[in-house]
Amino acid sequence: MQHYLIIFFTSACIKLKTRNIKTQMVKLAHLADIHIGSGNRSAEYRAVFDQTHAAIVANQIDLVIIAGDIFHNKTKYTGSDIADFEYLVKGFNVPVVILPGNHDVNMNDLETT
Repeated sequence: MQHYLIIFFTSACIKLKTRNIKTQMVKLAHLADIHIGSGNRSAEYRAVFDQTHAAIVANQIDLVIIAGDIFHNKTKYTGSDIADFEYLVKGFNVPVVILPGNHDVNMNDLETT
């Protein structure tokens, strides 16, 4: 079964309220629902992440936003899963904003988070 990581590129106008800084356009890449940890698929993840890194460079993206569900299971992930996520994030040559999703945080049992 093949899985695809879909990347949405968009442009945003960010207005900075500082005297000497002009408004500028920023190109964003939005990633979500990566679900690392769906079995022994590290090689597959890394191949897709390499394609993602290349697309970020080719499209001259200024900022990457990873919005949730980084991991498939919020309580059971391995060192290999974390290494795959680290591989993804360290491959970007731009700032990255990470927002956890419901698969990333155990909100049902706050004593275990």
